[in-house]
Amino acid sequence: MKRVLLAAGLAAVFLSVTANSFAGDWPEWRGPNRDGTTSESVGWLSGELKTVWRMNFGDGFSAVSVVGDRAYTMTSDEESEYLVCLDVKTGDEHWRQRTDAIFKDRQGGDGPRATPAVVNGMVYTISAHGKLHAMNAESGKPAWMKDLVKDYSGRKPYWGYSGSPLVIENVVYAEAGGPNGQCFVAIDAKTGDTVWTSNSSKPGYATPALMNLAGMEQLVFFPADGAVGISLTGEPLWSYPWKTSYDVNSATPLQVNDRRLLLASGYDKGTSVVEIAKENGSYTASGVWTNKVLKSQMASPVFKDGYIYGFDGGTLKCVNADTGDDSWAVTRTFGRGTVILANDKLVILGEQGNLAVADAAPGAYNEHVHKMAIETARKGWTSPSLSNGFLFIRSLKEIACIDVR
Repeated sequence: MKRVLLAAGLAAVFLSVTANSFAGDWPEWRGPNRDGTTSESVGWLSGELKTVWRMNFGDGFSAVSVVGDRAYTMTSDEESEYLVCLDVKTGDEHWRQRTDAIFKDRQGGDGPRATPAVVNGMVYTISAHGKLHAMNAESGKPAWMKDLVKDYSGRKPYWGYSGSPLVIENVVYAEAGGPNGQCFVAIDAKTGDTVWTSNSSKPGYATPALMNLAGMEQLVFFPADGAVGISLTGEPLWSYPWKTSYDVNSATPLQVNDRRLLLASGYDKGTSVVEIAKENGSYTASGVWTNKVLKSQMASPVFKDGYIYGFDGGTLKCVNADTGDDSWAVTRTFGRGTVILANDKLVILGEQGNLAVADAAPGAYNEHVHKMAIETARKGWTSPSLSNGFLFIRSLKEIACIDVR
C-alpha cells in the first residue's frame, strides 16, 4: 500500500490522546449518538491541512469506526471484501478478515458499503452481498455469521446491501429485505441466534435508527416503500409511505424532537418531517410538511437547535425543521458531499475530496477553512468520522487520518 505518514511529533500527539481515555470514540455508523453528531470540538479553523497518514486502500464506501487506538472499516481487492482493523496512529493493519466475494458495480463503484459497529469487544458488519459477521475486535477471530439472503430469503438491493448493523443491548438489528415477515431481523449479538423477524417490505439502503418517539423507544427502518416504526421486541408500531424511483431510500432517518423525525431522499423525491402520535393505545404517523428542499440521494443530514444541515443533491443547505424553509444554500462547492456535526461546527467532505469546517448556524454560511484532502475520482461519498481530534475520511480508493484539533 502507498502511504504518506506525518512523522514529526507523532508520538507526542497520540500520547496526549491516549491520556484522554478515548472519551471521543466513534464506534459505529453516524458516531457516538448514531445521528452524525459529537460533542467534540474542532480546533482546525485556519492554516494548512495536517495529514497524519494517508494511503491507497482498495475499493469501498464503508465509513471508519474508531474505538480506542484502533479503527475499523471495510475494503476490497479484485476478488474479495474484507473487514480491516487499522492502527489509529499509523494506519498499519492489525488484522483483516475476508467477509465475502467482491461486489461489482460499474456505475457507482465496487466494494462494501456498510460501516462496522464496535460494541463490547466485538465488531459487526455486513458485506455488500449480505453476509452479517461478528468478529472479535482485538484479534479479528470470527464468532458467527448470518447470510441475510439464505437465512432470511433476503432480496439484495440493486446497489448491494448498504445499511449498517445497529447494536443495542446485545441485539444486532439489520434489514435483510426478506418477504413473509423477514425484512427486518434481530439477532443475538453473542450467539448469532435469531431473536425475531418483522415486516415484508422491499429493502432499501438506509441504516435503521433508534429513537424515542411519542414516549416509546423504537427502531425506525427506512426500506424502499417508506419509514416503519418497530418496537425493540419486533412489533410494528406505525408506517409512513415514502417511495422513490429506483426504490432508493438511503439517508438514515433523523429525529428532530420527541415526536418528529425527518425523511430525505434523492431522485427528485425530497423531504418530509413526520410526527408520531399515540392515540387510544395505537401509534400514528402523519406528515407535518413535505417539499423538495433536501433531496438527499446518499448523505444523511444532521440536526442542531431547530435546523437541519444536509445535502440537496450537490447543494449544501440549512433548513428550518419546523417550516421546511431553507435558510442558506451553498452551490458548486462540494458536489454530492457528506456532513457531520462536531459541537457547533459542520465538518464537510466534498465529492471531489475537499474538506471544510463551517459554523452550524442558520443566519448565513460562515466557512473557516477549506482544503483538498483526499483523491476521490468524484466519489467522496463516505461520511467522515471524528475521534479525539482526528478525522478519518474515505473515498472509493483512499483513506486518511487528519488532525483537526
